[in-house]
Amino acid sequence: MAPSKDTIEKAFANADTDDNGKLSLNEFKAVMIELAEDEEEREQCKNEGFLEMLMIVADGDGDKMLTCDELLKLIDENELNAAAMLTKFINGADKDGDGFLTAAELKAMLIEMDQKEKILICG
Repeated sequence: MAPSKDTIEKAFANADTDDNGKLSLNEFKAVMIELAEDEEEREQCKNEGFLEMLMIVADGDGDKMLTCDELLKLIDENELNAAAMLTKFINGADKDGDGFLTAAELKAMLIEMDQKEKILICG
């Protein structure tokens, strides 16, 4: 079950240590760990590559930081459908901006999402 809006807002306020109204990657990590429902989720939220990809998905203005509204939309499963999320993942991984993923860009995206798999993918 997703946390309540009030719980998310409180976690955001606690993590926004510089009081700029936006979360950096480290602040976002603190929020996600706090809001995790179980140990498996907490461990996943420690993976910075995974968090970077979530930030790309949720970052509406492209400033590489998250506002409280962006965080609320990310956590509210009804706001981001699977197609929109996939599109944002791909756009974030498309480093040369040509609208297509090369094999290298896809590989980099997958490695970022799960650093544990890096050894298996790279051989």
